[in-house]
Amino acid sequence: MTAQLALLDSTPSWRISEETRRVGRTGLAEARAALHSVPRRVYDDHHLAPTPVITSPSPAPDLHRPAA
Repeated sequence: MTAQLALLDSTPSWRISEETRRVGRTGLAEARAALHSVPRRVYDDHHLAPTPVITSPSPAPDLHRPAA
């Protein structure tokens, strides 16, 4: 067999325009700049740091119950 039939079109039917890419890159750059501009909180005394909220996981369901 020297050739195979092309049953499906393998080229994508959509493309992101260069304008959309530019807008996305600009938005990412602005978001990164905003995150970098916020000062980090540094606590010299760890007792002054906010306590993280830790929730315990819910118990696993009992899958080995006897049939009713």
